[in-house]
Amino acid sequence: MFDDEKSVESKDSLFSEKDFVVEDDVEIAEESEAEDRPQYTEEELGKLIGFVKGITTLYDLRETDWNQLNESGIVNFLMDPREQILCIYFDGDDLIATVEYPNCVYEDLTYFIREPNEVFQVDTFHDNIIFGTVHSSIESTLLEVLENVYAPIFFKIKNWPENVKSDFCSHLHNFLAKLTDISYKMIGLTVIYIPKEGLDMSVEEATKDKELVRRLESIVVYWTSQIRVILQDQDTGVKESMITPLDEIQNWISRYENLTGVGQQLTSKKLKHTTEILVSVQSLYVKQFLSVADEISGKLEEAKSNIEYLQIIRDPCGALNNVESPDKIPETIPPILTLIRYIWLNSKYYNTDQRITTLCKALTTQIIVRCIEFIDLNTVFKSKKSKEAINTFQMCIASCKTYMRLYDIMSDAHTEFGTTPWKLERSPIFSHMESFIQRCNDMIEICEAMINFGRFDETEDIPKPKFSGTRAMEFEKWCEKVEDMFSDSLYEVHAVKTIILDVQSSQWYDEILKFRGRMKDIEIVIENLVNSVFDQIPTVDEGVEALAAFYNYSKRSTLKSLFDRKTLYVTFINCLETKFRIANQIWYRMKMSIR
Repeated sequence: MFDDEKSVESKDSLFSEKDFVVEDDVEIAEESEAEDRPQYTEEELGKLIGFVKGITTLYDLRETDWNQLNESGIVNFLMDPREQILCIYFDGDDLIATVEYPNCVYEDLTYFIREPNEVFQVDTFHDNIIFGTVHSSIESTLLEVLENVYAPIFFKIKNWPENVKSDFCSHLHNFLAKLTDISYKMIGLTVIYIPKEGLDMSVEEATKDKELVRRLESIVVYWTSQIRVILQDQDTGVKESMITPLDEIQNWISRYENLTGVGQQLTSKKLKHTTEILVSVQSLYVKQFLSVADEISGKLEEAKSNIEYLQIIRDPCGALNNVESPDKIPETIPPILTLIRYIWLNSKYYNTDQRITTLCKALTTQIIVRCIEFIDLNTVFKSKKSKEAINTFQMCIASCKTYMRLYDIMSDAHTEFGTTPWKLERSPIFSHMESFIQRCNDMIEICEAMINFGRFDETEDIPKPKFSGTRAMEFEKWCEKVEDMFSDSLYEVHAVKTIILDVQSSQWYDEILKFRGRMKDIEIVIENLVNSVFDQIPTVDEGVEALAAFYNYSKRSTLKSLFDRKTLYVTFINCLETKFRIANQIWYRMKMSIR
C-alpha cells in the first residue's frame, strides 16, 4: 500500500517537473530571441531606414510613396536577424515592403539580403548588405547579372583544378546560351550568346588552350542550331490557325527584322574573334556554322520580297475591318481575292500553293473575326433581344456564304482564262468558316427556342397561356414549369458562352447536343400537356380557345405535326357539329311538314 502511494507521488512529481521544464524552455527561448534582437537607438534606426529607402530603385518611385506601413516592414527586417530577405515593390499604386516574396504581379522589385543572423550596423551597412533590382522579365535580369557580374569572375579563377573549371565553365556557357535565347525569343528576337571567355586573348594564344577551344566549339554548335531554326521557320506565326492577312504581313516584317538583327550580330568583332580562333584550329563545327550563316542573306531577300507583295492587300483588308455591318462585308472581298491572285502569279517567293492557301485561310479568319465583332452575346443572354440577335446571325451567315461563292467564281475564272489551274485545297480554307456558320445556326435555334418556350420577343408582348375549365390552374402551372425548364437550359448555355463562337473549340458540340436533349424533354412535357388539355375539350369553341393558348408553342417546327393533328381534331368536331345541326334542321322541317 505504501509502495503504491509512493509510486503515485513519484509519477505526479515527474509530471509536474516535466511541465516546469517545458515552461522554462519557452522562457529561455524568448529570452534568447530578445537577446539576439539588435539594440538600436532611434537615430540609428532612422539612418538604417534611410539607407534602405535611398538604395531602393523602382520605376516612378517618389518620396510620397513611403508611409508608416511600408517603413514598419523595413523595421521588421532590420530588427529580426532571422529574416534574410526584404522585398520592396509596387502592388498597384501601393508601395509594399515585406519580408515575404510577393504573390502579385509586379513591374520591378528591389531586394535586400543579409547573411544568416547578421546584425546591421550604421557604419558597415553598405559593406554588408546585398541588394539588387529584379524587373518583370526575370530571365533578362538573371542573364544580365550572370553574364556581366558572375561569369567573368568564374572565367578568371586560377586556383580550381583544370578539369573542374573546364566542366563548370562548359555548363555555364551552355546555360547562358540557352538563357540568352529564351530571354529574347519571348519578344520575338533571336540573339546569339557571345562568350566573354577568350576575348582578351590573341588568336594564337587561345588556340593553345585545348579546353577553351572545346568550350567555344560547343557554343558554335548551339549557334548553328539557332540559325537553322531561323532559316527553317519560314512561316513564323502562320501555324496559328486564327491568323489574318494583316497578321501575315506583320509576321513577315518581324521575320525580316529578326533576320536583319541576326545578320548584324554575325558581323560583330567579338563573334568574328571567336570564329577566327576555331578557324585557326580547322574546327569542323565552325565550318558548318559559317556555311549556315551564309544563307541568311538569301532569306532576307525572300522576306523583303514577300513584304513588298503582301503590302498591296493591307488597305483592302483595312477596309474589311472598317465595314459598318455584316451585310457590307461581301463588297470588300472581290478586290482582296483579285490581289491574292496577283501575288500568286507574280511573287517570286510567295507563289507556292501552301502559302496562297495560308493567305486565303487568313482572309477567311478575318471575315469570321469581323463577324464576331458584330455579335454581342449579351444581347441574347442578358437583354433577351432574340429577334435582333437572329437578324445579326442571319446577316453573318449570308456574308460568309457570299464569300465562299465569290471564291468559287474567282477560282473558276482563273482556271478557265489563266495559264495554270486554281488547284488549292478547299477544305482547309473554309473549315473554320463552315464551323462558324454552324455556330450561327445553333444560336438562331437557341433564339427561336427563347421565343417559343421563354416568351422572349422584344418586338411583341407574348401573353402566358390561359385555359378554361376546372383544370385551368393545373395546365397554367404546367406551362410555368416549361418556362422554368427552359430558363435552366438557357442558363447552362450562358455559362459556356465564351466557347460558342470559338471555332477552334470542339467543346461546343457537346453543349449544343445537351441543349437539344433538354429541348426534347420540354417538347415531351408540352405534348403531354396538349393531350391532357384536348382530352377535356367537347366543343369547337373550347378547342379553338386551346389552340389559341398554345399558339406560341405551335411555332416550334418539331411540334408542328402535333398541332396539325389537334387542328384537324377541332375541324373534325366542327364538321360533326355542322352535320348534326343540319340533321336537326332537316328533322325539324320533316316534322313540321308532317303536321
